[in-house]
Amino acid sequence: MRAAPEPRPVTVWSDLGCPWATLALHTLRTAARAREQDLLIDHRAFPLELFNHQPTPKYIVEPEIVVISAHRPDLGWRPWAGKEYDYPSTMLPAMEAVQAAKDPSVGGLRGSDELDAGLRHAFYVESRCVSVPSEILDVAAGCEHVDEEALARALERGAGRAEIYEQFRVAQGPDIQGSPHLFAPGGYAVHNPGAHVRWTGDPDKGACPASTATTRRGRRNCSTCWPGEGSRPMPEREPRASSATYDRLAAAAAAEGVTVRAYLGRLTEWIAPGRPGHPVSVARPVADLRLVSLGIDAPGSDGRGSSGSTAPGSR
Repeated sequence: MRAAPEPRPVTVWSDLGCPWATLALHTLRTAARAREQDLLIDHRAFPLELFNHQPTPKYIVEPEIVVISAHRPDLGWRPWAGKEYDYPSTMLPAMEAVQAAKDPSVGGLRGSDELDAGLRHAFYVESRCVSVPSEILDVAAGCEHVDEEALARALERGAGRAEIYEQFRVAQGPDIQGSPHLFAPGGYAVHNPGAHVRWTGDPDKGACPASTATTRRGRRNCSTCWPGEGSRPMPEREPRASSATYDRLAAAAAAEGVTVRAYLGRLTEWIAPGRPGHPVSVARPVADLRLVSLGIDAPGSDGRGSSGSTAPGSR
């Protein structure tokens, strides 16, 4: 009996330290599991720190985590809970490991994706410093399809470093617009599907993320969510945040004369697919993987509709 052929991969350009890319990947994987559809992801690096000539600032990442967590508490994300001096100053080693894991002798695309998911979980949920080789290898040890010892030897040789810089050069071209940017079989390609987020001002001067407009932030800390069925209600609890982040949110809320929770309720606009500016092709069978990449079902029988959904689960 012949084995089933491997599915064609969905190519995802992203930065491991980008919360919106991490949310996108979570939704993609969750939707595929819910539909029992085999999924391969070919990860490509969109290294924000190389574009911006600096580490992605914690004061930018943390408010975005708060905004996402307020709408999706099921993710288990939290602002950094480790020691301040343990906060990763770079995501390059982790992204290099994801590239190195693509080698068939290490893990192939399945192992690479498992490692990517594990590293994101370690950072966003467990507050682990994933820029340290020992942490990367500890995460790899928990990946079913990754040979931890083979990965360690590959990293010792510098595997993955050249790939990161080659992908960085490609990402500077016009075809890759930000983190995340997805390319699925059949010609589907989209950057920032779903809700678009802007900042209330310069984040270097204490601004907070907001989403009253659908602007693309492109190469500087790209912001995008995935489609949901209209606006989601805020959870009946205040989101967890560090005192510095909460102070910023409180100041922004006070400026608008509302509570922090009410202000957070305005931050993210969840846009369903098919609305103006967000067309979704569902006319041909080839749209199947396209819809999986958006986290929605194809229209048809068995009660499956075309409205977007973000299934709960851990990232």
